Amino acid sequence: MKFRICNINLRNHYIMSVMSKSIIIVITFLTSIIINRYLQPDLKGEYSYIMNWVAIIALILNLGIGQSVSFFKRKHGETIVNMFVNIYYLQLMMYLLIVFSLNFFYTNKILNLILIISSLAQFNSQLSFLSIIQNINKRNITAISSTIIHLIILVYIFFATSKNLNLIIIAYVLKISVDSIIMIIKNSFYPTFNNLKLYSIYEIIRFGFFPMITSLLITFNYNLDIIILKSFVSFEKIGLYSVGVTLAGMLWILPDAFKDVLFNKTSKSDSISDIQFSIKFNIYFSLVVIVGFVILGKSFISLFYGDEYISSYSVSILLMMGGLPMIYFKMINTLFISIGKQKFAFAVLFCSVLINIILNFILIPIYNINGAAAASLVSYSVSGFVFLFSFMKDYNLSIKNFIFFSSLERQKIKRLFGSTNKIEEKNELT
Repeated sequence: MKFRICNINLRNHYIMSVMSKSIIIVITFLTSIIINRYLQPDLKGEYSYIMNWVAIIALILNLGIGQSVSFFKRKHGETIVNMFVNIYYLQLMMYLLIVFSLNFFYTNKILNLILIISSLAQFNSQLSFLSIIQNINKRNITAISSTIIHLIILVYIFFATSKNLNLIIIAYVLKISVDSIIMIIKNSFYPTFNNLKLYSIYEIIRFGFFPMITSLLITFNYNLDIIILKSFVSFEKIGLYSVGVTLAGMLWILPDAFKDVLFNKTSKSDSISDIQFSIKFNIYFSLVVIVGFVILGKSFISLFYGDEYISSYSVSILLMMGGLPMIYFKMINTLFISIGKQKFAFAVLFCSVLINIILNFILIPIYNINGAAAASLVSYSVSGFVFLFSFMKDYNLSIKNFIFFSSLERQKIKRLFGSTNKIEEKNELT
């Protein structure tokens, strides 16, 4: 039986994922307003600097194990899931034990804080990826719940306290902790430790090496600019740049919704038609958003973030433009991970990150934060278009497959968003 509200098919994974991400867009936007207005550019820059290090270290601690689930599930079936759950818990316990032990030797509070948050963040990301593979709708509901809780905490902090970076960091830790707990309960991700085989663990870690490096390179592409900026500009400038990153990141929430669905689908089959459809849909949607921001962006930033953040307008546009070719990367990479084409992804991303680093050191001294945004635009374009051309070559596709919607795809859009009283065809993609 198909459920519909206002003629929208609620059993369709794309629709549910897009609806969930749309809710998260609104909540994340409100969250970003509160954080930026509460911290102001200087402390917001410091917060962004810390969280970028958290993102990088969390990926290293992950060891690529989280991203390996789809490959091993296709190879071994459902029985492998419990093995991954057990490994996740072992990693978390080991990392926290190491971090707390380091407290006796190193008194750097910032470093210890980053390591603790990174340990929790990598555990959360592993559970999140597994949740997407197992039941994407449950994952979306969980993400909405934890994001709302985070917003409520931030609202209280905003009105009840004065400018305090530590409180914002605590709010983030609570968010990922609650998110992890909900995922564990809803998906029964409980450790049993009765399905641990050293050879299997070795095989998973060995396979996960390239996904880990690949994910690390992706994070470098997204986050390294803020770390490099620290060597050239003040935290206040970084705070301005981070608003551009936040606004550009919101443009990726819809593509990420499609990407989550594709991870679910490519864990079972290649899903070539789904990838093509997802790319086209998101490219056109993003173009509309970018044009709207070019026209109304300055007024938008002033209204919601304050006049002190107006300088982030040009940064936002450059990063949004870079987001277009990254849509190719995001969608196609779901397949490349599932079929084990991780060495290719590594090579492309390595070149992209290298270009990003070189251009950052060249352009930032000349153009300040706009230089960092321009460097990201170039590096995003390199990785996105190389992935696109490789995908076209591997599956004998032409460029028109990524520009024009076929009649079947147009019918699919009508089925998803249009009104219909007919029973859906058996071949409807759900």
